[in-house]
Amino acid sequence: MKSLIPQSDKEQLEAVLGDVHATFARPLYMFKQAQEVVVFENPNHNFLFESAPTNSTVTYTQVSGIYSGRVAYAREQKFQQFNSPTRKGAEDQINVNLEEGTVRLKLDPSGAAFMKDATRVRLDGDIFEIATNQRPHGLFDPKWYTFTLKRIN
Repeated sequence: MKSLIPQSDKEQLEAVLGDVHATFARPLYMFKQAQEVVVFENPNHNFLFESAPTNSTVTYTQVSGIYSGRVAYAREQKFQQFNSPTRKGAEDQINVNLEEGTVRLKLDPSGAAFMKDATRVRLDGDIFEIATNQRPHGLFDPKWYTFTLKRIN
């Protein structure tokens, strides 16, 4: 299939969007479920018998990462953004439930890959949890991923 936009122009436009991301992105601290590491210190330990003395230690290792993302806080938390200007304040038929403290987050592929398994995100001193699955988008190919987060503290 022939494209009306040459490949060099596509690459140039994608580079501009990458520059926008680099300019406006902020650091996000993402946390995954802690990894459980079981260390058996006694080589004679028999885990098949419950009566055998256990000599094991369980440690938890925090899994986290710092990624950059563009953040958009919901401007109106009272659902005003879903009212049509032509209906003079009458309710529209949009069935969207945005809670107060909702944040939209746009990540590059590396941040989105880590965010898939993340349980918490720290941003501006608040803790958020993921409220939606990722939504891929881009000019020509999916190169950016949007998540919606909700404040939990």
